[in-house]
Amino acid sequence: MSLKRILNNVLEYNNIALINFTILVFVSFFGTSEPFVYERSAFGSTNPVNQIVYTFLFLSSFLLVIIKRDDVFSFIQKEKYLTIFILYAVLSAIWADYPAISFRRSFQLYTVFQVVLTSLILIDFYKQLKVIKIIITLYTIVSAISILVVPEAIDPAFGSPRGLTGQKNSFAQMFVLIFLLYLILNQFSKDNFNKIITLGGIIISAFFVIISLSTTGLMALLYIFALMGIFKIDTLFKDLRIGRTFSLFLLFILLSFAILFSLNSDFLEIVVSQYFGKDLTFTGRTEKWIMMMDQISRHFWFGCGYDSFWDVPGNLNAFFEIGNSAHNGFVEIFNELGFVGFSLMFLVIINHFIKAFKSKRIFNVVALTAILLLNLTESTLFRGRGALSFVLIWILLFNSLEYFRFQQMKNFSTVFNYKKSIMTNKLTEV
Repeated sequence: MSLKRILNNVLEYNNIALINFTILVFVSFFGTSEPFVYERSAFGSTNPVNQIVYTFLFLSSFLLVIIKRDDVFSFIQKEKYLTIFILYAVLSAIWADYPAISFRRSFQLYTVFQVVLTSLILIDFYKQLKVIKIIITLYTIVSAISILVVPEAIDPAFGSPRGLTGQKNSFAQMFVLIFLLYLILNQFSKDNFNKIITLGGIIISAFFVIISLSTTGLMALLYIFALMGIFKIDTLFKDLRIGRTFSLFLLFILLSFAILFSLNSDFLEIVVSQYFGKDLTFTGRTEKWIMMMDQISRHFWFGCGYDSFWDVPGNLNAFFEIGNSAHNGFVEIFNELGFVGFSLMFLVIINHFIKAFKSKRIFNVVALTAILLLNLTESTLFRGRGALSFVLIWILLFNSLEYFRFQQMKNFSTVFNYKKSIMTNKLTEV
């Protein structure tokens, strides 16, 4: 008897996939560290709970890869770009200045990818949505209570909420992601009761983003509304055959204003400086981006190794002028994975947009756009763990899965219509 048949008989692998997915979603939002503790960890230090959790998730999901290897490798062959990018991040530990740190963190990224991939293949999509709904609702409730009763849940530098996160920008980012997930849940709700619950979650998460006083979070929220409005217009005017042209025109106007306000606008200067306490250099972040260019030029092609530039021995003193983050997810990826890794990531993003448009899943475009906007001033793009990594990889893989199913149905419909036409012609001849 083959190993695959033995494992199929002994293990309920669908349940294992569901357990893995539940644990991953929980630790992605709640983390594995003690809440409201903000002391900086020592260089290279590890969180034992974190290591145990991700090792368990890797081993149990790898078992599922073995069991469903035909389905997994078939999906990987069709999906390609995201898999190659993540494997490249793992391989970058070979030439990293601190290989152990780079490998440990890229291993976590790969584990997230593996758990999400096996979950999408083995678990009913609505079961995944149920798990996500329970956990983000619990997170929202705990955050609300902590803001009201725990003094540490208020960011002392700004007097605005930071909840279970380290500071207000992270808090805003977390609830932009929760806002996106509630929108997805509302889209797939089967009854009015669940639609009301998810609508409440949408309103509360948007409210938390607003009171966080985070410029990045608020701009991401506004762009989500604007993009959804544009694509809604596309649907309304579809019958008149001017919807796509009109929506693209509005999208062009929106992006033009965004660029104009970002580069030179007295109005934006007043709003940002007076209401958010920032200048048009995003509190000195553009200066950090310029300084990072010098570091990127030193390892331009292949980078310095995934997630091994900050929080490693000696680098705090060496780069004290920059700080401990580039405050831009794209700059971070270029620095760590070089031109090759950045190009692979660019292919992943472009491929995602193409698939979303072809399968007519416009909300997937909106979701990725919001995540990319968050990373214009924050460095959370394709990090090893955390809510944004989970949501990003889940949306990318879900989008690919939907696209492949859409293509399969489209091909089936083409074949069916072809056979139908042949039969019609034969009957006509008779």
